[in-house]
Amino acid sequence: MRRLRLFWMDRGGATALEYALISGMVSTGLIAAFSSIGSQVAGKFPSISSALN
Repeated sequence: MRRLRLFWMDRGGATALEYALISGMVSTGLIAAFSSIGSQVAGKFPSISSALN
């Protein structure tokens, strides 16, 4: 019973879970931003290539 009470009172797991959720949200935002920027940059290459020819 004591172990169960100690496990219930431990806040380390909650902190780790919060950090995992925050890092997941940040990485999702970064992936969305980079994919948007990547498609815009990829659209510029044909015009640059035709200008160089």
